[in-house]
Amino acid sequence: MIGAMRGQEGPVDPGRRTLLRTATLLAGLGAAATLTGCRGIRLEDDAPHLPLPVRHPLDAEAALLRLLSDLRDLTALTAAGTTAAVTALSPLHQTQAETLRDALLRGGVPGDLVAAAQPALSTAGGASATTGTPPASAPTASPPTSATATTGGGDRPPVPPTEAAHAERAALDLARAAPLMACSPELRPTIVAVLAQRATVATRLGAAPDWDSIAPADPRHAAEEATAVDTAATAAPTSDASTAGPNTAGADTAGPTAAGSPTGATDDTSGGGTASGSHSGAAPAHPVPAETAAGLLTPARATAYAMEVVAGQIEASRTANAKATLAQLRQTIAELEDIAGDQAPEPELGYALPAPVTTSSAAVALARTALVAHRAAVATATASPGEASLTPAAGLHLVRWLSDADRWALAWGGPAQPFPGMSNAPAPSATAPTVSTAPTGTTGTTGTTSSP
Repeated sequence: MIGAMRGQEGPVDPGRRTLLRTATLLAGLGAAATLTGCRGIRLEDDAPHLPLPVRHPLDAEAALLRLLSDLRDLTALTAAGTTAAVTALSPLHQTQAETLRDALLRGGVPGDLVAAAQPALSTAGGASATTGTPPASAPTASPPTSATATTGGGDRPPVPPTEAAHAERAALDLARAAPLMACSPELRPTIVAVLAQRATVATRLGAAPDWDSIAPADPRHAAEEATAVDTAATAAPTSDASTAGPNTAGADTAGPTAAGSPTGATDDTSGGGTASGSHSGAAPAHPVPAETAAGLLTPARATAYAMEVVAGQIEASRTANAKATLAQLRQTIAELEDIAGDQAPEPELGYALPAPVTTSSAAVALARTALVAHRAAVATATASPGEASLTPAAGLHLVRWLSDADRWALAWGGPAQPFPGMSNAPAPSATAPTVSTAPTGTTGTTGTTSSP
């Protein structure tokens, strides 16, 4: 009986509810002990605030991301071109986009923002935001209507040259181009080169930018620009295996006209003098610094001197083309002299040539070499240390000058480059001497033509 009773009084299972109550009680006691132990800690009223890190956007970051979006769209758009002149542009734009992407990432722009800079396709009308509507001053070609494809390698309808031309020109709309000039001085040469390349392409495809509405030229040239006559407009460059470079496709002529600059191809028979005459006294205010214009004068004069030799030695069928390029170079020199004012260096009596010029083929090689070197000299000017605060108008003048130099180089067989004057492009031709700067020095080895 006693054993039975003890068996009934053995350990009893407390049950789940009892265990939960015990755990809750113990947790409360632990929390109370912790608070009691920390009773001596309190925040001081004057305790310093520790701010979270804040990212400062790059200069002109929004405009740079938009440019990246445009370049990615142009890569796909030109790849769908209907002509070789258009499809050849796709790898150039791809290189531009990849270079700008890398620069933004190195500058601290978050990768998700860079990756999100994809072309914004319009849902109304189907046209890409890059192509848009051609400006009112554009040639009377039909506006683009077929850029309906997705981005990043999607299938696009065939893209004719007129549509590609307007897409290239869209970057030079004042609202798009001007904000880009606020980028850092380190990045500016790249941006200027990208815009210049697009201006070159637009011009060669028949939609030259209206430079007067973007970066008005010096008003002193307005009258002569209005009356200039391009006598070489119909003189297309002669194509032959020894002179045609790999990038001569397009609608350009050997004397590419510079919108906003006189296009007269009439030769100056005054012994090579510049069209501007004397440049005594201080030049009127101009957005481009005087020292920048002065730095460009020596290579421009040396290039014009080389083209005088070319015009005198080249075959008769190409003389008009050489004189057209020379006339435009002289106009650029006149503009630079006016801007430089008292800082303009005195012209040399002559400039050294890289090789003797006694035949037509040697003259073509000289033209190619000199114009490619001139393009590099203009590109170098965009990176001058003294130009940390260029205005948008000044930056767009540099774009115009570099685009002019790029077209002249291309028209004479120079290599197409994604960043004109900056890229490590293949040599123009095995027959053309390779130089890194415009010819300088003493009188050339042929002729005694005076310096422009």
